[in-house]
Amino acid sequence: MLSFSVFKNALLEVKHNKLDYLFIFFQLIVLSDLVVWFLSDSFLFVNLIISLSVVIHKNKFNLDECIFFFFMFIVVFALIPIIAWGFDINLYGGYVIRLITALLIIQYFRNDFFKYYENSLFILSYISLFFFIVQQFMPHIFNIIDYLSGILLAHENYAMGRHYFLIYFYRPALSLRNSGFMWEPAAFGGVLTWAILFNLYINRFEVNKKLIVLTIAAMTTFSTGFFVYFALILLLFFLQKRIKAIKYYLFLLIFVCFSYSQLGVQDNISMIENKIQNERTRHIYNAQNLSVDTGSYSRIGGFIVNSKYFLEWPFGYGLINTTKASNDLQYLGVSPNSLAKILIQWGCVGIVFMFLSVKKTIMYLKNYYYINVKFTGVAISMIILLGPFIGNPFYRQPLTFAILLLGLFLRNRAVFQNHHKFV
Repeated sequence: MLSFSVFKNALLEVKHNKLDYLFIFFQLIVLSDLVVWFLSDSFLFVNLIISLSVVIHKNKFNLDECIFFFFMFIVVFALIPIIAWGFDINLYGGYVIRLITALLIIQYFRNDFFKYYENSLFILSYISLFFFIVQQFMPHIFNIIDYLSGILLAHENYAMGRHYFLIYFYRPALSLRNSGFMWEPAAFGGVLTWAILFNLYINRFEVNKKLIVLTIAAMTTFSTGFFVYFALILLLFFLQKRIKAIKYYLFLLIFVCFSYSQLGVQDNISMIENKIQNERTRHIYNAQNLSVDTGSYSRIGGFIVNSKYFLEWPFGYGLINTTKASNDLQYLGVSPNSLAKILIQWGCVGIVFMFLSVKKTIMYLKNYYYINVKFTGVAISMIILLGPFIGNPFYRQPLTFAILLLGLFLRNRAVFQNHHKFV
């Protein structure tokens, strides 16, 4: 079995820090967007109370930060959109609850967020590889959890024959791809991308068994987006290891592509090619002409639509209920592209603020682990960190808000020599 000793050590870390891992696993399950009870507006408040309780229990609550953050959001981001486009108390109330919950997650973990996140995703990716193999050869076994799936999943998910038990989601229509604990393979590839990036910094760009498991799990998603992120990860790795000969980089990419072509996954490769072709034709054409139902927009198509809105009003539209809006605004913010969503909601100020926060996060990782990352490496790391937001609708979950905002609240102290590092 692949690196079972490392998996065992990771579980021991969970045993020694039960509450910490219970809290982050809970937020990851919320992030998965699958448990039907967690999809309601009322659960936003439940999550806030749970998060506040554990932060207070650990004596980590900082009221001043919460108050400052709330007023900063209102004044810096929301004031102009509210004046220009109105105020919906339900939408803004829900958004503030998500942001405060994200801040509580940051307050709870602070500097340790990266290692807890990376170790949690390693455990979940290891488990996913086992069930991915089961999915290939004995998918009928998932019928055992049919009753549990009916309890956890929304009706439309359950009615399609899908099975779910918190740590793994089986979709018969995507049986050749690994969805892990997330709602789809692309989303699983996205959260694993962050884990791989954090692992590289934690281990100072040394190859390790956890990195290998995370990468293999991410590759089994056959996500177009992940292969783009992976190419950037390889480039970052080679830059840090001073491997200047591009032929090694190209050879590795060719080897990976050749290996996949020989492993009986032609259907997945064809799927990726078709997705790219669709982006070039139907989705982009429809988006440019605003002539299609909102639910059918792809990532690129949605970005084109929202770019038009942005050029008309670059200061952000805030939170508008598009079902009640005029026909001119009915497509506002419609996209699985999180960056496009932020661009539309908070305009140029929001995008600049987000880039500065992500840069601070990367600079923090660089300084905390004493890694000599040059400007190019920092820029590539920023793109990798932002990449999953481009390809997935990560714009309403507190944990992803926390990842975006981490750089603003981390304490700048470099303690690599005393830092406990997971194997």
